[in-house]
Amino acid sequence: MSKLVFRLIALLLLTALAHIPAYTSDCWEYSKIIKKEFPISARGAVSLSNKFGKIEVQAWDGQRVKIESIILVRASGEAAAQRVFNRINVLINNGPESVNAETTIAPQKRDWWDWGVEEEEDFSISYKVFMPPGAKLIARNKYGDLFVSGIKGRAELSVRYGHLSVEGLFSDSEITLEYGSGMIEKAGRLNVNLERARLIVEDVRLLTMNSRYSVVQMNRVAESITTTKYDTYDVDEAGRFANTGEFDQIYIKSALEVSVDSRLTQLNVGKVADKLRLHIDSSGVRVIAVGRNFKEVDLAGKFTDFQIGIEEGAAYQMNAVADYAGIRYPRNFRVLVEKEHGANHEVQGQAGEGRAPRVLRARLSYGALRVGEE
Repeated sequence: MSKLVFRLIALLLLTALAHIPAYTSDCWEYSKIIKKEFPISARGAVSLSNKFGKIEVQAWDGQRVKIESIILVRASGEAAAQRVFNRINVLINNGPESVNAETTIAPQKRDWWDWGVEEEEDFSISYKVFMPPGAKLIARNKYGDLFVSGIKGRAELSVRYGHLSVEGLFSDSEITLEYGSGMIEKAGRLNVNLERARLIVEDVRLLTMNSRYSVVQMNRVAESITTTKYDTYDVDEAGRFANTGEFDQIYIKSALEVSVDSRLTQLNVGKVADKLRLHIDSSGVRVIAVGRNFKEVDLAGKFTDFQIGIEEGAAYQMNAVADYAGIRYPRNFRVLVEKEHGANHEVQGQAGEGRAPRVLRARLSYGALRVGEE
């Protein structure tokens, strides 16, 4: 009989456990929704400042701004949740030409008898915003993601400890990304600041970038001007790539023009068609192919090995001077002047047939120059 009772009790316990509501660690989910909608001019400004949650911004046809903020709190009970709600304030207001939304969180208060007893807080604050495409957008988010699509007006976007996703920015815009990741699908003129971040740029017309300790993938950029330190750049296709930096790794698959002033950097270029200007210190440089119709190659380096390939059939002159450095030239190179005096080595000559209006200039000390055909 006792065995039957024991089995019956066990069955009842299992049945009860199977019907416990869906909450974890004795926590329930509570929500608070704030909805506001305001008229705004086509060229007005929308300002958003949030933390601990995501912001989604979408363009729509109406001359109004609609903001929906959802505060989610996971707590052991309604009283505990209310204490969290009381500390969170989402202030939404408007003016003649603006709509503003800001999240503030008051510090947690405890009485002396609560010392040593701390309930773990779990909450999030999210914004969903609809706005005219031509209005200006200012959005800042911390500890959360930011998604923007369809904005044609100027944008100033900032994400710290989160992910940034931008489908299109058509006016001059600024982005700050710190301790996070980002994806920019298409942009016109863009100014970016990166700190310990990872960014993918799909298609940008003019990109000005200041970065540190970051990883950047550029798939297509008409012109990029970058200032870098301890970064890795992987560039697929560029019109003009200009860089000033140090302690970097730069990989460029194809570009019309490459201009780099750097030290303690590894630079690898697949092909540069028109212009190559390098001022390099204590680094390594490898260029697989300079276009046969290049306009300019100007190399200056200290403690650097340059490996430069020139497309087969190119006609060009070379003027190279090296101190404590070696110079190697291709087999079809006709040496006109070669001088060696102590540690100094000077070479002048021509490669290719016919006139050679193009000039490769090099000034080196403590390194090596190797020029060959690819």
